[in-house]
Amino acid sequence: MRRLLPDAFVLVLVLTVCMASLWPVRGAVAGALSALATAAIVLLFFLHGARLPRENLSLALRHWQLHATILAITFVIFPLLGLALSIAFPRLLPADLWVGVLFLCALPSTVQSSIAFTSIAHGNVAGTVASAAASNLIGIALTPTIIAALTQAHATNISFSGIWNIVLVMLLPFVLGHLLRPWIGPWAAKSKRLLGFTDRGTIVLAVYSAFSAAVIEHLWRQVPLATFAVLVGVCVVLLISLLLIARFAARLLGFAREDEISIVFCGSKKSLVSGVPMARVLFAGPHVGAAILPLMIFHQIQLIVCAWIARRYAAGRMPDPASLPNENWTIQRKSTMPPVEEESSSSYPQAGRERMILPQPITYQGTGLLNDEKAMLQQLGPDRVFMMGDNAALPRMPAAPKLLDFFRLRFSEIAFRHLLQSAKSALDAGQDEKIVIACLLHDISNGALLRSDHGYWSAQLVAPYVSEEVAWAIQHHQALRYFADESVGFKYPDAYNRFFGSDYEPPPYIRHAYEEARVHRWYMTSRLVTIYDTYSFQDNWSVDPEQFTDVIGRHFKEPKQGLGFDGSASAHMWRTMIWPNNFL
Repeated sequence: MRRLLPDAFVLVLVLTVCMASLWPVRGAVAGALSALATAAIVLLFFLHGARLPRENLSLALRHWQLHATILAITFVIFPLLGLALSIAFPRLLPADLWVGVLFLCALPSTVQSSIAFTSIAHGNVAGTVASAAASNLIGIALTPTIIAALTQAHATNISFSGIWNIVLVMLLPFVLGHLLRPWIGPWAAKSKRLLGFTDRGTIVLAVYSAFSAAVIEHLWRQVPLATFAVLVGVCVVLLISLLLIARFAARLLGFAREDEISIVFCGSKKSLVSGVPMARVLFAGPHVGAAILPLMIFHQIQLIVCAWIARRYAAGRMPDPASLPNENWTIQRKSTMPPVEEESSSSYPQAGRERMILPQPITYQGTGLLNDEKAMLQQLGPDRVFMMGDNAALPRMPAAPKLLDFFRLRFSEIAFRHLLQSAKSALDAGQDEKIVIACLLHDISNGALLRSDHGYWSAQLVAPYVSEEVAWAIQHHQALRYFADESVGFKYPDAYNRFFGSDYEPPPYIRHAYEEARVHRWYMTSRLVTIYDTYSFQDNWSVDPEQFTDVIGRHFKEPKQGLGFDGSASAHMWRTMIWPNNFL
């Protein structure tokens, strides 16, 4: 029900339209407001240029088929559909409103909500970022050209002076802001609230100025309630048609599901932030109100409809609370561990001598414990050596160890339990197997190697044996756990307040990794790991490691020589877990 309520900013715009209808500005005041609105538009696009990361545009070159499809829907199919409707039903709306509909169809995609809905639906967020950025940049030049061609059918001529004004008021400030990005970009990135206020303030000024002029020219006489209802219907038809066309095109062209989501949301949405200022510059004063009225209606409809569709896309991917562990389950590590044969000390290396274990140097750092290396060196002799090879205190690993051997024979009880529970949660929720294997491996470094920067260590451990996407998700889950994502129901873990204190702030490199991940195409793969990670601290839960044998077989390339002996980039890390007490 909440999704059907108007967007808060739409309510502000409705109030602005009401104020302009009741108290339209005239004369010198109207001229001053018009000048102020123009100045605000110049500032708006200057700041847009400063905020746009150049790498967002460069992403378009890496997946050009996706971006070409989105741009074709935005600037070709959408305008042609609007033109077809206006020609087929010319008397359905007054000419000025049809011009507004055509202007709506020619606009670039919106950035913020396209990204938000793509993220909720688990689509290609990075692709959406790149396409929306390119769409807005191209739209500054392309939209006036398209609308000039389309409006000829309604005897409404957009003069070249109007297009030139777009260049002066919008394109040049945008380019200047982008050129100055190396100097003002960091400030712009940190001033999102201020710049968000600038965006909205500019739109409010432009709407008030536009509707004041339109009301003076008797706009509402042209738009009675029945006409308004028809306009709403036209906007609904446009949106639903484009959503269906975008989905059909994505599937016809063989795009992956994540890319389909980007095409559906980025291709079907229109930018209020770009549209209102552009109309203010492009159209003559009395016609601006009619030009932006369809856009304001379409904006609210697209928010309601796309929010519902995004949730539908996500429905098959998010965890079902009913599938999460309950406290009646019991752990079965001991019953699934193979028995360890009793062996005499003579079967181990360095038999007949005392084998000293020197803790690894990193374990001393910052603990206040004394490093015993000097004292132990003095104790060396024929009957006393540093340990090398198998330790009789640990279960002996097979000659060619596999992944589950490390789970059973090396991992700590907590890590063993946690990883299996995490993977079981994902499996029971019907997640894709790449999510299951990522959950099974995400904290693997904690099991028997290192806890510090465990996401990076874990990713490096498994990178030679899993897909690039799984390794990326494992690495970035470390950063994502510190940042909530309410769109998928992930909150900052309460356990972290206990572990680190409620005032703990992650270091800059973690924040940077989060910001990088947030716009990456594999963001949701890593985010889902954090979701099942959070729900996987149950003490009593029956998990048999063998149930993951098939998943491991399909998604983890176990070397024939055994982990640690295949010459991979991480083989030495596996050997360290096999022989954790080696002196060298």
